[in-house]
This record gives sequence, C-alpha cells and structure tokens, in this order.
Amino acid sequence: MSGSFPRVVVTGMGVVSPLGVGIRTHWQRLLDGYCGSDFDSGRVGVSIGNGMSGLTETCEMYDQTKLKGIYRAMSPHYITRILPNMSSGQVSIRHKFTGPNLCNSTACAAGVQAIGDGYNMIRLNHADVMVCGSTEATINPMTMSGFSKMRALTTKFNDDPVRASRPFDRLRDGFVLGEGCGIVVLERLEHAQRRNAEIVGEILGYGLSSDGSHITQPSGQGAVQSMKQALNMAQLKPEDIGYINAHATSTPIGDRIERQAISEIFHELNPDVYVSSTKGSTGHLLGGAGSVETIFTILACLNKRCPPTLNYNQADDENDKLNISSKISDSWTSERRIALKNSFGFGGTNSTIIVGNYL
Repeated sequence: MSGSFPRVVVTGMGVVSPLGVGIRTHWQRLLDGYCGSDFDSGRVGVSIGNGMSGLTETCEMYDQTKLKGIYRAMSPHYITRILPNMSSGQVSIRHKFTGPNLCNSTACAAGVQAIGDGYNMIRLNHADVMVCGSTEATINPMTMSGFSKMRALTTKFNDDPVRASRPFDRLRDGFVLGEGCGIVVLERLEHAQRRNAEIVGEILGYGLSSDGSHITQPSGQGAVQSMKQALNMAQLKPEDIGYINAHATSTPIGDRIERQAISEIFHELNPDVYVSSTKGSTGHLLGGAGSVETIFTILACLNKRCPPTLNYNQADDENDKLNISSKISDSWTSERRIALKNSFGFGGTNSTIIVGNYL
C-alpha cells in the first residue's frame, strides 16, 4: 500500500447463520474485537449492506391486510422495518457509534462493498474503526416464487438437497437460497496496536465496477475490471494471490462467465492459484454472502488452509485448467498469504476485495 494511507487490519469477525457455520468461534472473534472503553465513539462507524430488505415483513403485512384491510393491518413500525439502512442504524444506536453510518443495497455484491466502503472510510481518515458486513434473511414465498420464475433456483436435486448447490460443476442448474450475516471489525493499524488488539487479518485492496450491459446476465469484463482495480489498489500482481474465493452461485451462465474472467487474469501468470466457492456449503446468502465469504477468506489466510468447493466433480470443459477442488487445500506454507474475494450482483454490479494475513 502507498505510504500516504494507513494500513487497515481486521480485529474481529462474526458469522450468524441458520446453517450453523462455526457461530461460536467466529462470534467470539467479534466480541474479542470490541471493548467500549478503548474507542472514541465519534471515530467508530458502521457499514452494513443487504440485498432484499423488507420482503419478509411485506409478505406478513400483505397477509394481515387481507384479513383486516390495509389501514387497520398497518403497523406504525412497518416503514422502519423495511428500510435498507436499519441494520446499520440499529448497530450504531445500540452501541452509541457516532462516526460514518453507511448502507448499500447492491444485491449480492452488498457484503463486499460494505466492507470495502468501511475500508475506505478508515483510509480517508473519516474513522479509526468501522463495523462492516451484510445481512439477509429473506426465505419467504415471495422471494422463492420470484427466483423460481426467473429459473434461478436449482430443481434437479430436489430429492437430494445436500448435493444441490454445486458451484462450477457440470451438473449445476441453479442456486440454493440461504440466509446469514457476517460482520468484521476493521481498524487503523496504529489504533489496534495502541489498545493491544488481536489482529486476525488485513485488508489490502478493493475494486468496483459495473457491467453496463444486462440487468441479470454478467458480461465478464466487469468482473475482470473489478479484480484488476483491486490488484492495482493493493499494488499487487496476479502471481501474488494464493487463493480466490469466487462468487460462483451454482448457476450455469454465471459460474462459466466468472471462470472465464478469473482465467483471463490468472491463467498465464498464476495458473495454480487455488479457487473455490464456499456456496457449495452455505447456499447463496444473497446480500449476506459477500461478508460471510470474506470471513472465510480471511480465515483461509489465518489458518493456512483454503476451503473446498463442495459437490464439484467435473468441469464444463475438460480443457479448463482452473485449480478448483472439492477437497480442502494442502497447507498454505507461504509466509505472506494473500487472497482475493469476488462478489457480483444483479444490475451488473461487481466488487472485489483482497485480504491477507497480518505480518
């Protein structure tokens, strides 16, 4: 990183998911990263994104209006329950954080963008600490029906749900809808050192782009641009990356296009880079995906092992040499371990974040 910007480190991580993704361990990391007396509340901000806020509340309200009529059924709390920024607002209110309060609602790219925006808040000296991440809990009839009408959900494995989410695999036919939340505490390095905080990782770079082409089908070049921008900000080369946590959701078109985008950058310069999509384990958490998967990526750098792509058995093309595996990687022995995380969303929005172990 340029000497004109501070280093930004990770001092806490937390994951909450109905799927039970190591909740206690990760949540303790988040608690370890916070002690109120160590912070100036005016220098602590919040950046929490989501993709489809309020649909569950809207479904519930609709059912009530059929019974009582719209005015009698309407709760005075309905509006504040559906606003996208209520997640970040609730956190800042509960903990009396009075620094920057941000929310983006950029579909499935929201989590990485929320963390990247928090990273930039610290780099630009708007805050010393940012509580960042994303959340989504939208399994309801409206969401399921909408994605089903788009033919985005898997149907081939309805009788075998454990095998249904299969990113990059030749038999994939759509994603499995999930729910979850991931939160990280980002901190200016000097601030973390002053309070003797445990540092579990570092944010190194961040990229954003737009496809500018189609509302749901990615172009591929937007993903390439986002990854290149993150590499440029981090002042890194493709060969410096040891692991890529892909966005791949298990859809036929999206996974193929991301695979091509990764190959365009890494095929010649870093053909052995380990690539996986953890959505084989979690399903697609929509707006919650990027932050949860960023935490998985930080943990890969911390624990020296890269997670697998569950249910990946065969590539689309036998000539495709991308290093994807259904098994946990061998020990990652490099002293400096750097990983790249992609998240893409409807509307052509792309985001990439680069993380590493702290040295």
